[in-house]
Amino acid sequence: MREYPSGISTLIRDYCDARMRFLRPLTDGKTGFPVNGRGWTIRVTGKDTKEHWKDQPGVLGNALRLATDGSGVCMR
Repeated sequence: MREYPSGISTLIRDYCDARMRFLRPLTDGKTGFPVNGRGWTIRVTGKDTKEHWKDQPGVLGNALRLATDGSGVCMR
């Protein structure tokens, strides 16, 4: 992880972007993105596309927080 280009925060963002790229094409009408996409997006990004729920950290925000050294700076 520490050798990932541009550091851990970039790795975390790239991972979450890759997760969303994986989820979006799941098109099954009962179990895919059309049905679960909003919840999956909230879980990963912390943002509700319909703005019904207030922003939260999500996986992205929590992982970035955990990767810091306590001062808000991501560890390398």
